[in-house]
Amino acid sequence: MRFLVDECLSRHFLVRLLHAGHDAVWVQDVCPAADDKEVLELATGEDRTVISQDWDFGELVFRLALPAKGIVIVPVHTFEASLDTVAAYAVDIIGKLGDSCLGSLTVIEPHKTRQRPITRK
Repeated sequence: MRFLVDECLSRHFLVRLLHAGHDAVWVQDVCPAADDKEVLELATGEDRTVISQDWDFGELVFRLALPAKGIVIVPVHTFEASLDTVAAYAVDIIGKLGDSCLGSLTVIEPHKTRQRPITRK
């Protein structure tokens, strides 16, 4: 899968995604200081799923109906673990979910994962 890692997440997420065989780039490397709408536009234009801890992406996709390949939210503050451990856990869950992350808002928390389809009428 192709991911755009938001700059609010540590580089650990980028490294873990790449190590798992995903095509991933970090916003900080390609468009530093981009706002959430710009990040979403960049990801959509490059056919990438956004991975972030920022809930605003859900608002952009559902309330404002902006297009998205997929959104993965990892609220890092809900974990009692190092960033590398959180990244490893999230990437493992993404691997198990596979293509169901595409076209969905996926929230990965310590003991539960939930998905909501991004549907357009």
